[in-house]
Amino acid sequence: MTREEALQAIEAEFLSARHARAAEKEGMVRVCARRAAGMAIGCWLEEQRKPPRAGDAMSRLRDLAVAEEMPPPVRAAASRLTSRSTPGFSSPHAEDPLEDARIIVRYLLGSVPR
Repeated sequence: MTREEALQAIEAEFLSARHARAAEKEGMVRVCARRAAGMAIGCWLEEQRKPPRAGDAMSRLRDLAVAEEMPPPVRAAASRLTSRSTPGFSSPHAEDPLEDARIIVRYLLGSVPR
């Protein structure tokens, strides 16, 4: 996937997340945020010519959360996105999962879709 294709797909996930938030479906907001971040990680790995260890967003986020070469805010954002939802499907953290995804996308790809 090219950077442009990745950014378009990420933008679509952010749009889906905004629709989910408007419908008060915070669990889906987290899913969309995870998928967007996972796409950014996959694109970055391709650009760095680093083989991905796993193809799904959660595995990529777990790897990013412990990657020592990443700055602490990026690792923390990835860690929060991998945490389990509460029984009501909300985030156990005060931080917005979309903002966590934006932190990752901004750092890895240099831009963030709306």
